[in-house]
Amino acid sequence: MKTERGARMNSLRWVGVVGVLLLTACAARAPEMAMFRGNAAHTGVFSVPADQPQGTWEFKTDGRILSSPVIADGALFVGSTDNHLYAIELADGRERWRFETQGSVVSSPVVKGHTVYVGGLDNRIYGLDTRTGEKRFEFRSGGGIVSSPALVGTTLYYGGQDRKVHALDLETGTLRWSFAAGGEIWSSPVVADGVLYIGDSWRRLYALDIENGELVWEFNVQGEVIGSPAVADGMVFFGSADTYVYALDAQSGVERWRVQTAGEVASSPAIQDGLLYIGDESGLLYALDTATGDERWRFQASDTIFTSPAIADGVVYFGDWDGVMYGVDAHTGEERWRFRTYGEIWSSPIVARDVLYFGSFDRRVYAVRP
Repeated sequence: MKTERGARMNSLRWVGVVGVLLLTACAARAPEMAMFRGNAAHTGVFSVPADQPQGTWEFKTDGRILSSPVIADGALFVGSTDNHLYAIELADGRERWRFETQGSVVSSPVVKGHTVYVGGLDNRIYGLDTRTGEKRFEFRSGGGIVSSPALVGTTLYYGGQDRKVHALDLETGTLRWSFAAGGEIWSSPVVADGVLYIGDSWRRLYALDIENGELVWEFNVQGEVIGSPAVADGMVFFGSADTYVYALDAQSGVERWRVQTAGEVASSPAIQDGLLYIGDESGLLYALDTATGDERWRFQASDTIFTSPAIADGVVYFGDWDGVMYGVDAHTGEERWRFRTYGEIWSSPIVARDVLYFGSFDRRVYAVRP
């Protein structure tokens, strides 16, 4: 018999809202750039310049928050299922502007300079002025966009429900190339050393040349690749719905190790100091040695961990479907902090200095100080 948790996992595949939650970002000094999971390698380690104003607040939208936020230009940018992208002042949680699309915004934005780019389920990529919300750019894609884009130079890389990976030239507004995958793409792309890594619902992880989109290698698994991979130390790490976490050689795609989990894995890994942190459907968060896959510790949350962890100051932050945001010690796995919301947490957190930002199914964006 299918469990309630399993039914919810299947429903999120149907909705196609998975890849976005893999979200969080950091801001760099001018020209500012902020993207999903903090950097193009998606390691989930965060730092934000000290000149970014901070405050604690709640901001309510008219829809659920599945998108993960990014920070730039003194604001937090996040999408909602109410068909809007919001810009929220970091200092006090006031709305700076909102931009209406024709579909839910579950993808996480990416910021470069004073432009924020985001994809929507209305099949479009938008480029908006971070200060005013004025539309600077619009590109119609072949399907809904769940995957959170990666930006390298002037090229935006993203996957879609049209079963393709696209490279969009932001200067010309045209596609540089497209790659036809076997299934819908919910995973967000990772770029490292001239190679793009991305998974799909056809149970594959692909490595593509970022210059021309040609296939470098592919790796088959036994379940959908929902979460986004992360690259570190010459390896690419990812989880699958087949209940395994994998480590592959980034250049060849040869398997280094695999570790079985207690449930399906939709979370994206966070990596720091030789340890990989990832959650699963059963509510377990694992700390694994990146070189061997050996388990260092595990932590049991109340419900499914769909969010991707964020690491800051020796603490791993993540949320679960019981509406709880946790902070656990990165070295021991001991709980150090928790915060309860009024809905499931699918949005992955971002840490900026001493403030944690994330969204919830209760339609709120939170800025809390652990």
